[in-house]
Amino acid sequence: WSSRVNGGHWLKVHAPGVQIALELFLTGLAPNPDRVGKLSNRQWPDKDCERCEPGTPGVHVRFARRLEYGIAENPEYALTLYRRKCSNMLPGFGGSIALKGNTLSLRQETPNKACAFDVFLWVPLTELDGSMRSSSSIPPVCIGRGSSSEGAYPTIQRAMAACDPAVERPPPSSMQSPPPPLPPLPPQA
Repeated sequence: WSSRVNGGHWLKVHAPGVQIALELFLTGLAPNPDRVGKLSNRQWPDKDCERCEPGTPGVHVRFARRLEYGIAENPEYALTLYRRKCSNMLPGFGGSIALKGNTLSLRQETPNKACAFDVFLWVPLTELDGSMRSSSSIPPVCIGRGSSSEGAYPTIQRAMAACDPAVERPPPSSMQSPPPPLPPLPPQA
């Protein structure tokens, strides 16, 4: 998402469709079972930002509902969000913790109000595995085997790691079928 910024990288995780829950195993991070990253409601960084470090140490987790990207171009999106069309985003580990060790876990509170979202991770260079710290040509953090998502396109990551930006999503699991369509929302007054 962004090139290296002084002390780290902003990375964007994009899963197609509407995901209700994500559990991602991140490779490329230094082994640290005590690492925690809190979910923040602060705005996501601009693409290729140059001065967008979070200002506090550690890994940071932010998100953006894809509806939010259009607010600047179309004020109607703001009205949609204002009416609480989208579900609340919650960290998977309870409290405000969305990252433990090398596992990122997020979920939407109300499945029938789930909206498509992207995740943004700030990864300081000090949190990277030693072999990834000096490389600027490959993504420093990848999605590892066993990662999963539940939603419109339920998936299980079967390959070793997903780092190629051309790869839209891992192949769907043959063990699960897509969920039934959500019921229509009641009209808003």
